[in-house]
Amino acid sequence: MTMVRNLIRKYRTERSLSQAELSDLMPGSPGKTVLSLIENGHVLPTCDVLESLCAVLKCTPTDLYDANDLNLMKAVDKGGGFEASETAVTIIVTKEVEEALKELGYSDVNEWLDEERRNLLKTRDIRLMSKRIILQ
Repeated sequence: MTMVRNLIRKYRTERSLSQAELSDLMPGSPGKTVLSLIENGHVLPTCDVLESLCAVLKCTPTDLYDANDLNLMKAVDKGGGFEASETAVTIIVTKEVEEALKELGYSDVNEWLDEERRNLLKTRDIRLMSKRIILQ
């Protein structure tokens, strides 16, 4: 089972809340069991639950989840599938590459690809901001 990483526990403990207390503070309380499954990455929250989590924890969805995981959530809410502008890619990874990634501290190729995707988007955002600053 693939687990979705999130920072819910971090934000919850920073506010000295137990899972039960957090659940009680959320409108339409999802319950401690469901909240535990979400916090431990076994399931993704619905959009409404994510919105409630963010309101109580005083954060944004991207503070709690990687933006790519949130895009996945939208696809699930809309019945799954890719939007026209998205591309699915199959990557074949050799044992040599797997070993190199493990030596660098990655648990698997997906973790490395996620990090590279985030770095690419950050670099693009920095360049766009630089262009705006220079143009003004």
